[in-house]
Formats: sequence, structure tokens, C-alpha cells
Amino acid sequence: SLVATMVGGGVLSLPFAMSQCGLVLGTACLLLSAVGSAWTLSMLVDCARATGRDSFELVGHAAYGEMSRKATIALVFLICWLTKIAYFVLLTDLMVPVAELIV
Repeated sequence: SLVATMVGGGVLSLPFAMSQCGLVLGTACLLLSAVGSAWTLSMLVDCARATGRDSFELVGHAAYGEMSRKATIALVFLICWLTKIAYFVLLTDLMVPVAELIV
């Protein structure tokens, strides 16, 4: 699922990001990201409840019309596509040492 994909990438990259930022800045960025995520999720749930819609595209359609529904579909597709590319890059980086051991 999309959630498992996003969580998996975060679990793999979070230790490296924290080591590069340092404890104070890394923790501050992590907390800021958590607050932003909680806020946007709360807004999305409020919009879904207010419109009676239950998906990203339908909430976008209820808010701004047909063009917004199409834009939402395109953005969800783009996020999934970019996530796939990120995983291919990550997999390549992980497989290079394994390939060097074999060859």
C-alpha cells in the first residue's frame, strides 16, 4: 500500500538524515514535520466530513470542481511514480555492495 511504501522509505532514510542534521536540528525538523502532517491530516478529515466525500479526488471535486478532481488524480499518480523511482535508487544503492561481493 502507499502508506507502507512511505513508512518503509522513512524508516530507511531517517537515521541517515538525523546523523547529517545533528540531534537538535534533526529533532526540530522531525517535530515540525509531525506537526505539519497532523495539521494537514486534520484539515483533510474536516473537508471530507464537511463534503461527505471519502477520497482525495472526490474532496477536490467537491471543493473546486472537475479540474481539481483531475489535478488531484494527477498529483497522487505523480507521488506514487516518484516514490517508485526513489525505491529504485535506494535498491540500486543497496545492491551495489552485494554485487561487488559476488563479482
